[in-house]
Amino acid sequence: MKSALAGEFFVACPGSNCSNAVEVAVKPHPTTGKLIKIRECVRCRACETTFCPKCGATPYHFNAECEEIPSLRGDYSEWMARGRSAFLRQRAEVDARFQAQLKQYEDDKTRVEAEKRQLALVAQQAAQDEAYKAAHCKMCPGCGRIVEQTGGCDLMKCGEDYHGGNKQTGCGHGFRFSAAPAYQAQDVQPRQVEFNRDRPQQMLHKWQLCEGVDLPCDACAAPIVGPKFTCINCQSMVICATCEAEGPQALQNKLNPQFHSSHKMGHLFVLEMPPI
Repeated sequence: MKSALAGEFFVACPGSNCSNAVEVAVKPHPTTGKLIKIRECVRCRACETTFCPKCGATPYHFNAECEEIPSLRGDYSEWMARGRSAFLRQRAEVDARFQAQLKQYEDDKTRVEAEKRQLALVAQQAAQDEAYKAAHCKMCPGCGRIVEQTGGCDLMKCGEDYHGGNKQTGCGHGFRFSAAPAYQAQDVQPRQVEFNRDRPQQMLHKWQLCEGVDLPCDACAAPIVGPKFTCINCQSMVICATCEAEGPQALQNKLNPQFHSSHKMGHLFVLEMPPI
């Protein structure tokens, strides 16, 4: 019987309907010298069950000490009962604010770009006007007013036709159009309108493997934003809150079996919240 086989070097396999006894590693107690079991993963060759020889927990907990498991179960149960819905609601609110800010940013950027195009067209038209005046107009020697000869003889009078009529603003100075100083075209540049605002960034903390490197979710491969979930029963597996919230079956379908075939529904997660 397996109870008779169980001893300091052998423990009964906790697997369902398994009668095998598994040898485990031991070491001397630092004070008493009595042999004590070492916490390391034990796998039953008969039923493939993994378990902890110290506390008997199955499957084996790679990422937690034996005494931590009860509190971790409580923390994760609290997350599933209340924390998850509160976090998802808060994230939805943050996302809504971010989307509103992003829309306002894009609208303002589009408005400024349209204004810059309009100012460029105005400047282009003004430059064409300056080029026309430089080609066809002169300056009144008396007051510097721009004048254009539209017909008739070379004699001009600032502000009216030389022989009278067609009264306009001018100094009345008489001169020959051919002898008047040429109009110098002015350099026309569009009025500058700058858009100096930075694109809004989503205000959520990120977990990082090291400075400047994002920690990817093993289910969706996206950088983990918000809570991080580490499976204590897998040697290495972390997921994001989005994948965790989709449920065990959806998570199982998203995991790459090449790397995470050992993960099973019912494994316990360690919940870590991002820093405030």
